[in-house]
Amino acid sequence: MSSREIYQDERNSVRLDQVRYPAHRGSSELGTGQRLVVTYSDPAHDGVVLVALRPDHKILLVEQYRYAVSQWMCELPRGYAARGEPAVDAAIRQLGEETGYEPLGLPVHLGRVVPDSSKVSDAPHILLVPVKMRPTQLPSPKCDEPIRGTPQAVTFRDLYARCTTGEICDGFTLAAVIRLHPHFPNGERFEPDHQILGKPYLAEAEAAFAWAEAPLATQDDTGHWERWLSEQVDRGTAAVQARTRQMEALGVIDARGNVLSEVLPRDMLPGSKSSVAT
Repeated sequence: MSSREIYQDERNSVRLDQVRYPAHRGSSELGTGQRLVVTYSDPAHDGVVLVALRPDHKILLVEQYRYAVSQWMCELPRGYAARGEPAVDAAIRQLGEETGYEPLGLPVHLGRVVPDSSKVSDAPHILLVPVKMRPTQLPSPKCDEPIRGTPQAVTFRDLYARCTTGEICDGFTLAAVIRLHPHFPNGERFEPDHQILGKPYLAEAEAAFAWAEAPLATQDDTGHWERWLSEQVDRGTAAVQARTRQMEALGVIDARGNVLSEVLPRDMLPGSKSSVAT
């Protein structure tokens, strides 16, 4: 019916809408009312929730003060995307700011989460990011978003248990844990389920997490680990490039990487001969 913006700054906008809606299911009568809608940052580039995964298969958690609930929250790193900032760029920036870790490869998209469908229009991206074994810098969170201590590195089993007992109650983290569950069949080791990641994200998953098959003993020999990892990244980059060309040729994505089809052709499914990039 009508819409009026009542507040806006560089990151947020709030509007009040006058709306009509069905009085109840199957009714032809219309009710009227007001709806408050909050939009964060640029609507075209929603925020990001980061699953930062180390080579030892542990996940990073941070403890951040959340003013709205007046408490410190143990959660996955997350944050805004700046206006015009793609989700992948926002993920890398937030990773450095909140954890001090650097990525080992491109983030893999796990889906999106709608935090409050009654008032908030955003649907942040859940991104799985392979990171180095140790931080390379100190975290540098913004002054209005304080973080206490250093990131915790926990197994998925521990993370899942803390969510189910209520120790962790951050909604974004709970949603990400549900998306992660199929990829940790024994609760300890990341084993990507390609039937889930194997849509437009299969190539990224194969390249970014090539190290998932590495023996954990290599962690103790930093030099050997870095050399091995460098080789895997080079191989993974070539695999992504080959798979991208194949996906373009088959009409799965366009030249800019935009997804044209959510279903992979049969000959690109995991296990088929042509699904192996050369």
